[in-house]
Amino acid sequence: MPNTLKYTLQSFMKDFGDMKKIYLKKAVNQHKRFLARARTLVKK
Repeated sequence: MPNTLKYTLQSFMKDFGDMKKIYLKKAVNQHKRFLARARTLVKK
């Protein structure tokens, strides 16, 4: 029983880590897009 709990916790942490990576990548891309847009607005 504790073994199953440990395994579930590990797999959950792994999924959470992957989700965090994907989320961070998306956030960085959105931030880059926002910066590029801000730069073009400043140039005009």
